[in-house]
Amino acid sequence: MSALASDDPDTVPVPGNVGEKPALYLPRRYRSDNIPLYLCNPLPEPMVNVVIVSLGTSLALGASTSSKERHFARVEPNSCLLVDALDPYIDAEMVVLFSVTARVNGEVFEGRTAINHWPGKEGVHFRLHPPPAHS
Repeated sequence: MSALASDDPDTVPVPGNVGEKPALYLPRRYRSDNIPLYLCNPLPEPMVNVVIVSLGTSLALGASTSSKERHFARVEPNSCLLVDALDPYIDAEMVVLFSVTARVNGEVFEGRTAINHWPGKEGVHFRLHPPPAHS
Protein backbone atom coordinates (compact mmCIF):
# COMPACT_ATOMS: atom_id res chain seq x y z
CA MET A 1 0.00 0.00 0.00
CA SER A 2 1.33 3.37 -0.93
CA ALA A 3 2.50 6.19 1.25
CA LEU A 4 0.10 9.04 1.83
CA ALA A 5 0.88 11.09 -1.28
CA SER A 6 -2.01 12.83 -2.93
CA ASP A 7 -2.82 16.13 -4.61
CA ASP A 8 -6.38 15.76 -3.33
CA PRO A 9 -7.62 17.97 -0.49
CA ASP A 10 -6.99 16.87 3.09
CA THR A 11 -10.66 17.40 3.92
CA VAL A 12 -13.84 17.39 1.85
CA PRO A 13 -17.55 17.69 2.70
CA VAL A 14 -19.40 14.46 3.41
CA PRO A 15 -20.88 13.10 0.12
CA GLY A 16 -24.62 12.48 0.04
CA ASN A 17 -24.28 8.70 -0.29
CA VAL A 18 -22.33 8.23 2.94
CA GLY A 19 -25.40 8.10 5.18
CA GLU A 20 -25.68 8.79 8.90
CA LYS A 21 -22.74 6.74 10.26
CA PRO A 22 -18.98 7.26 9.86
CA ALA A 23 -17.61 5.45 6.81
CA LEU A 24 -14.62 4.91 4.53
CA TYR A 25 -15.12 6.55 1.14
CA LEU A 26 -13.39 6.28 -2.26
CA PRO A 27 -14.29 9.15 -4.61
CA ARG A 28 -14.73 8.38 -8.29
CA ARG A 29 -12.88 11.52 -9.32
CA TYR A 30 -9.55 12.55 -7.87
CA ARG A 31 -6.67 14.87 -8.73
CA SER A 32 -3.54 12.79 -8.28
CA ASP A 33 -2.18 9.52 -9.61
CA ASN A 34 -3.07 7.90 -6.29
CA ILE A 35 -6.67 7.25 -5.31
CA PRO A 36 -7.60 9.05 -2.09
CA LEU A 37 -9.30 7.17 0.72
CA TYR A 38 -11.33 9.32 3.10
CA LEU A 39 -12.79 8.64 6.52
CA CYS A 40 -16.11 10.49 6.58
CA ASN A 41 -17.78 11.77 9.72
CA PRO A 42 -21.42 12.74 9.04
CA LEU A 43 -22.10 13.15 12.77
CA PRO A 44 -22.55 16.53 14.49
CA GLU A 45 -19.72 15.66 16.93
CA PRO A 46 -16.02 15.13 16.17
CA MET A 47 -14.48 11.68 15.96
CA VAL A 48 -11.35 11.41 18.14
CA ASN A 49 -8.58 8.88 18.79
CA VAL A 50 -9.00 7.39 15.32
CA VAL A 51 -6.92 4.30 14.50
CA ILE A 52 -6.90 2.78 11.02
CA VAL A 53 -5.09 -0.51 10.46
CA SER A 54 -4.70 -1.80 6.92
CA LEU A 55 -3.32 -5.07 5.67
CA GLY A 56 -2.81 -5.73 1.98
CA THR A 57 -2.15 -9.13 0.50
CA SER A 58 -1.57 -10.27 -3.07
CA LEU A 59 -0.69 -13.45 -4.92
CA ALA A 60 0.19 -11.60 -8.14
CA LEU A 61 3.87 -11.97 -9.03
CA GLY A 62 4.47 -14.01 -5.89
CA ALA A 63 2.88 -13.70 -2.50
CA SER A 64 3.28 -10.35 -0.79
CA THR A 65 1.78 -8.52 2.14
CA SER A 66 2.07 -5.07 3.60
CA SER A 67 0.54 -3.46 6.64
CA LYS A 68 0.36 -0.11 8.36
CA GLU A 69 -1.32 1.59 11.26
CA ARG A 70 -2.29 5.25 11.18
CA HIS A 71 -3.47 7.45 14.03
CA PHE A 72 -5.52 10.62 13.66
CA ALA A 73 -6.37 12.87 16.59
CA ARG A 74 -9.63 14.18 15.17
CA VAL A 75 -12.06 14.07 12.24
CA GLU A 76 -14.25 17.16 12.31
CA PRO A 77 -18.06 16.92 12.22
CA ASN A 78 -19.68 16.76 8.78
CA SER A 79 -16.37 16.32 6.97
CA CYS A 80 -14.15 13.66 5.43
CA LEU A 81 -10.44 13.40 6.25
CA LEU A 82 -7.87 12.04 3.80
CA VAL A 83 -6.47 8.96 5.56
CA ASP A 84 -4.68 7.11 2.75
CA ALA A 85 -3.75 7.34 -0.91
CA LEU A 86 -3.91 4.05 -2.80
CA ASP A 87 -1.64 3.39 -5.77
CA PRO A 88 -3.72 1.86 -8.59
CA TYR A 89 -0.65 0.15 -10.08
CA ILE A 90 0.30 -1.59 -6.84
CA ASP A 91 -2.70 -1.69 -4.54
CA ALA A 92 -5.17 -2.78 -7.25
CA GLU A 93 -3.51 -6.19 -7.27
CA MET A 94 -4.12 -6.52 -3.55
CA VAL A 95 -7.00 -7.32 -1.30
CA VAL A 96 -6.78 -4.60 1.34
CA LEU A 97 -8.35 -5.23 4.75
CA PHE A 98 -9.22 -2.19 6.87
CA SER A 99 -10.04 -1.98 10.56
CA VAL A 100 -11.13 1.39 11.95
CA THR A 101 -11.75 2.39 15.56
CA ALA A 102 -12.75 5.86 16.79
CA ARG A 103 -14.52 7.56 19.68
CA VAL A 104 -17.52 9.89 19.42
CA ASN A 105 -18.81 11.42 22.67
CA GLY A 106 -17.03 8.67 24.61
CA GLU A 107 -18.68 5.89 22.58
CA VAL A 108 -16.42 3.58 20.56
CA PHE A 109 -17.24 3.09 16.88
CA GLU A 110 -15.57 0.28 14.97
CA GLY A 111 -15.77 -1.43 11.61
CA ARG A 112 -13.90 -3.76 9.27
CA THR A 113 -13.97 -4.34 5.54
CA ALA A 114 -12.02 -5.73 2.60
CA ILE A 115 -11.62 -3.87 -0.68
CA ASN A 116 -10.42 -5.51 -3.89
CA HIS A 117 -10.60 -4.58 -7.57
CA TRP A 118 -11.55 -1.05 -6.54
CA PRO A 119 -10.17 1.31 -9.23
CA GLY A 120 -13.05 3.21 -10.78
CA LYS A 121 -15.43 2.26 -7.98
CA GLU A 122 -16.94 5.10 -6.04
CA GLY A 123 -18.65 4.74 -2.79
CA VAL A 124 -18.85 3.73 0.77
CA HIS A 125 -17.13 0.53 1.70
CA PHE A 126 -18.40 0.12 5.20
CA ARG A 127 -19.92 2.11 8.00
CA LEU A 128 -18.65 2.27 11.54
CA HIS A 129 -21.03 1.13 14.25
CA PRO A 130 -20.90 1.14 18.03
CA PRO A 131 -20.32 -2.37 19.36
CA PRO A 132 -23.48 -4.22 20.39
CA ALA A 133 -24.58 -3.81 24.00
CA HIS A 134 -23.85 -6.81 26.20
CA SER A 135 -26.77 -8.21 28.13
